[in-house]
Amino acid sequence: APIKPISEIAEIIGLTEDDLELYGKYKAKVTLDVLERNKDKPNGKYIDVTCITP
Repeated sequence: APIKPISEIAEIIGLTEDDLELYGKYKAKVTLDVLERNKDKPNGKYIDVTCITP
């Protein structure tokens, strides 16, 4: 499957461009404001995918 732009994925889960610190087209950090805004919602699962190539 092709990689989707992070802004497209953010939109699907209800985040705006202001909620993200973009690092290119495919990665971003989510601002802490999102955590505060969603503190009353149930916890989700955190998945971290990383890779190092030689």
